[in-house]
Amino acid sequence: MKWVYSIKNKMMAATCLALVLMLVLMNNFSERENTLKVNKAIHSIYDDRLIAEGCIFHYLNHSHQIIEAIDEVGVSVREKRQAVDERLRQVRGIHEDFLQTTFTDLESVDFDALTALYADMEQASAQGNLIQVRISAKETIGLLEALSDIQLAEAESQIREINRINSSTILHSYMEVAVLIVIAVFIQALVLASKSLKEEVIKSDPSLN
Repeated sequence: MKWVYSIKNKMMAATCLALVLMLVLMNNFSERENTLKVNKAIHSIYDDRLIAEGCIFHYLNHSHQIIEAIDEVGVSVREKRQAVDERLRQVRGIHEDFLQTTFTDLESVDFDALTALYADMEQASAQGNLIQVRISAKETIGLLEALSDIQLAEAESQIREINRINSSTILHSYMEVAVLIVIAVFIQALVLASKSLKEEVIKSDPSLN
């Protein structure tokens, strides 16, 4: 009946090898999924945060220049309106770029308020009310600073997610190595046990006497 134990050892070794294969495959799929998540987070930082931050910088620049144009001494109202209208024309182009990014709920609210302020500035400028244009321009600066803070917070959130995924991947790798070592030791023990059993059978063979 000792051959039964030999077969049993072989079956256990085969099962261990199957577990090794499953573990390697599962880890491979997990690493692929984590890689996709990291790439998505990186693209989000660039496409939705860095580009948005660039738009905010241009918005701020135009708002400040609108205020400077209105405050400029020795310039006619007509020239001031022309300078303001040119800045507002360029702002409309920035709107299109900003709309290509992904908005958070708070960001969407602030952006709607921002576009409304620029629309008010265009209307006030058309009416020759540069005082109202200046007031609205000052208000846009506060909104733009809030939008900039959102970009920073969202980028930091994505970086934390990337770090979490990387830590998880490293932990899984350590666990995989540990399990593989345990299984390898177990298979080695089975092989040695099978070898000892085979030698014992050979020694007890009557034909050798």
